[in-house]
Amino acid sequence: MPARFAFTVKRAWWQTRWFFLALALLLALGVRGVWKWRMKCVLNYKAELERTVAARTPSKRWRQLRGGKPCGWPRTPWNNV
Repeated sequence: MPARFAFTVKRAWWQTRWFFLALALLLALGVRGVWKWRMKCVLNYKAELERTVAARTPSKRWRQLRGGKPCGWPRTPWNNV
């Protein structure tokens, strides 16, 4: 009778559920970090643009003479309704 030995081979560490869970968590945190960084850049650009527009905008009296409408506002009979 031949000798027998039963054994099981465990999965490699990169094939375990814990690894995939950690990888998914890391990916989610990375996406969130990139999103937060991008939003910070957009908000900084928006604030800079608002400061630039405020500095270049004509006086309040000029805006009142124009009716408070932006320069590119379409002029139609329905605007004054």
